[in-house]
Amino acid sequence: MQLGNTFQGKKCARCRQVIQSDPALADDLWYHRRCLDEGIRALQRAQELAIRFGLESVDSHAAGSVTTGTPRGRGRVERS
Repeated sequence: MQLGNTFQGKKCARCRQVIQSDPALADDLWYHRRCLDEGIRALQRAQELAIRFGLESVDSHAAGSVTTGTPRGRGRVERS
């Protein structure tokens, strides 16, 4: 998927800052790669704690697949 400059002028869905480089697209929302990675780690940690304390996870969608949006259009990155 060639993204070119389609992320230019977009704001990160997590930090709300303008994305100028290293964009990532997940669930139709744009993120800085770092913000998306931090969000994924926070969700995974919350799910681990929920399991440890016997709580049910409200959302079992843990970033199954993420599309990276680099200026060179590197394609799809699968995460588990």
